[in-house]
Amino acid sequence: MGRPKRVAIGRVITTYGYSGEMRIEPWTDYPERFQVLREVWVRPVGKPTIRARVRGVRFQSSSILLSLEGVNTKEEAAPLRGAVLEVEIADVYPLPEGSFYIFELQGLHVYTARGEYLGRVGEIIKTGGNDVLAVRSRSGREILLPALKSVVKKIDLVDGRMIVSPPAGLGE
Repeated sequence: MGRPKRVAIGRVITTYGYSGEMRIEPWTDYPERFQVLREVWVRPVGKPTIRARVRGVRFQSSSILLSLEGVNTKEEAAPLRGAVLEVEIADVYPLPEGSFYIFELQGLHVYTARGEYLGRVGEIIKTGGNDVLAVRSRSGREILLPALKSVVKKIDLVDGRMIVSPPAGLGE
């Protein structure tokens, strides 16, 4: 799995008002990042991705109102319903020490503390309690590991490795 060029930060839910504003569902733990957003990649459903300059951002309840240059009416905004908003990897919001983006973890090679190779991180499953890492072995077997500090001992993005101490009975 290669490193993506862009990361999704939200989705257009619907239009808002008559001046081309769109209500955005943020897909980030840091919605304040929208305040400094200057441009965004817009990936409409079934259409090519386009690059757009941000004209304005306002906050309303748990959603964000976004306006883009060139989208000045409700009719111009309507085809963007459902579009995913992305930013360049270089523009991702910095995370606190010891925190990682999902795209950084996907594809890492996973080893036990004893050096046994388990596979590569594929999907990260959000469960509400703690995230779960779906690790796919070379044979195609999937191992589900809780993303807890007691399990994930080390993450080395430079070497593309993760060291884990799987819970007792994992392979049984």
